[in-house]
Amino acid sequence: MITPINQARALAGTVTPGDTPGFPVTISVPGSYELTSNLEVPAASAQAIVITASHVTLNLNGFLIFKKAPDLPPAILAGPGVGFVAVSNGHIRGMGGIQLEGAGNRVEKVQLEGAAPQSPGIRLGDLGVAIHNQVMNADTAFTVGKNGLVKDNVAANSAHGVFTGENSIVEGNSLGGGAAQASIVVGHGSIVTRNIAGVNDAGIQAGSFCLVKENTVRNVGDFGIGAGDGSVVAGNRVNHVGHGPGITVGVACTVRDNAVTGCGEGIRATEGSVINANAVGQCIGPGLHLGASSGYANNVLAGNNGAGPQVTGGIQTDKNVCGTVLCP
Repeated sequence: MITPINQARALAGTVTPGDTPGFPVTISVPGSYELTSNLEVPAASAQAIVITASHVTLNLNGFLIFKKAPDLPPAILAGPGVGFVAVSNGHIRGMGGIQLEGAGNRVEKVQLEGAAPQSPGIRLGDLGVAIHNQVMNADTAFTVGKNGLVKDNVAANSAHGVFTGENSIVEGNSLGGGAAQASIVVGHGSIVTRNIAGVNDAGIQAGSFCLVKENTVRNVGDFGIGAGDGSVVAGNRVNHVGHGPGITVGVACTVRDNAVTGCGEGIRATEGSVINANAVGQCIGPGLHLGASSGYANNVLAGNNGAGPQVTGGIQTDKNVCGTVLCP
């Protein structure tokens, strides 16, 4: 059985036991719920819907939750002990987004137009899943805890695009920023692939032992892609990092098959890393800036570092091209 929620039922109360008249609507019983009208939330109410039971499915059914007087608190809220909640298929305007703090929650096909760039976006706990959503105006568009999935979303005008805990997957998102933060920040052991990120102070910031693959990062300030020790950074495109490196990695990393142009410097690596088959051009500093024990081979470097050397540090383990000749 599906329980309907609409403006009249919200004002009357008793949608579930403990639900008082007016907003927020309280969902206290596991089961399936769906909107059958838009919900207009009065200025005096923080939330539209508060979920206090786990194992709830809430279908917004194409309807809109909104406030005429824009406000920052999330429209839909569930606390840290409430898990395996699914919210899908609707619109939120003039409020914060969806905050489901427990484990195993999911948000899918929601369009959020936040009240201001400080609004919370979509925030999930561990094992959270956010797919096929659109967010505009949020402090962080998508926040997920450990072992999460953030896939095929779009966001704009957010301080952070995606922020996740360790062992997460961030895939296929398009993230336009506009504030002094990073587009994507992930914890250790995560995979970041096929995303488009830019117009922030930084593009992608990954922890240790991450895979950062086939992303496009453009028009950022401090760095394009940063990854911690033991990471693999492969097949990415980085363009126009105002004053920092296009790619920077820690100890014992692999950096291969990337294209880096127009950055403060090209690729920076500390010790024990492998730098192979990258193309780096038109950077203010050196194309490769490497620790003494990092090896480099099969890279093509052109137009970097003015009249200075294309490579600083490192050990050349095979041939590289510096301008129109082989590197010395």
